[in-house]
Amino acid sequence: MTYKYLYIDDEEKNVREPFAQQLSDQNIQVDTKHVSEIELSDTQEIIRLIKYYDGLLLDLRLDQVASEDEKKIKVPFTATVYAQHIRTLVTNGNIDKDIPIVLFSTDDKLKKVYFVDLTSQDLFDRYIEKTRIPTNAKLKLISLANGYKIINEEKDIAKLIGLDSLIELDERIFARYDDSTIPTHEYAQTILKDLIYVSGVLINELMLASRFGIDIEKSDDWEELKEYFKDTKYTGVFSDGWDRWWMHLIDDMFSAKTETYLSYLDANERVELLKKITSLEDLVAAEPIEENNSNRFWTYCKVLEKPLDPLEGFKINTPIEPKPWQEYDYCSLYSILTQKHKSKGVTIHPSDRERLEIIRSEY
Repeated sequence: MTYKYLYIDDEEKNVREPFAQQLSDQNIQVDTKHVSEIELSDTQEIIRLIKYYDGLLLDLRLDQVASEDEKKIKVPFTATVYAQHIRTLVTNGNIDKDIPIVLFSTDDKLKKVYFVDLTSQDLFDRYIEKTRIPTNAKLKLISLANGYKIINEEKDIAKLIGLDSLIELDERIFARYDDSTIPTHEYAQTILKDLIYVSGVLINELMLASRFGIDIEKSDDWEELKEYFKDTKYTGVFSDGWDRWWMHLIDDMFSAKTETYLSYLDANERVELLKKITSLEDLVAAEPIEENNSNRFWTYCKVLEKPLDPLEGFKINTPIEPKPWQEYDYCSLYSILTQKHKSKGVTIHPSDRERLEIIRSEY
């Protein structure tokens, strides 16, 4: 199946087309239109577009460049207005099909508007920077489109996230999802933003390695270890775009095999037990990051992507505080002392700034 996305921008066609081509292949087709070609007030036209396409890519600022034809039309709307209108049509029942809306803009525009206006973030499923399109961007877009198709047809949360029961999860996560009238995009965004995009109930590969105490680069049996724990992997919607593991299933499986818990052990002890239960010998325990001493890893440095004991790390400041079932991201002292955190746009959480300054004064 080929998924179809519509990319809307106010740039000229010779600017839009290369971006569309870069995001297209045999599995995904990206068409492009100048924003002036779409009449926002024409509900039937919007409905027709939504029915034909599996997703939308919107530039953040659609109100800056006029159309390249003789009419020179310049619209007064931003992507937020378009996204809000489409979401409202879906919520009100005017459109019976919901699709992902992805912000596709420059880093400068994102910093000035998107990261500041938190209310607008609820309208979009993801953002992609035009100037730094990741190699897995097409995979993510396909996964979003496929996930929306599934949720359009299925509203049972347990089935959507691939669990037999929700009893192990914080009941607040899906407390309101017992009403089938809730639109697909709200299901999608809760699963994406409350589970997949953050650490907590689900963890990514770097967090998994930290919890196991593993140095991925030095462990030739890392892929085999993940295979051993395959029953703990997330298999619900969007799992074709994001590799995640259920932390409670990791804990259950490890304790059942070893009669102890990962959190009780340091990295060396975890790795020795993992070797014992899996018979995998090429597993190497991670060492503390420079300037750190503890190997009781439970998170990872977001800047260096290496295991970290959160007691030795510094919480990263984010526009929205983590919810009770979510965890903070951390960076290491070394990443701060070497200024590497600045290249990732990382700032320290207010609660950790005083401690950081005290430690910094010793250097």
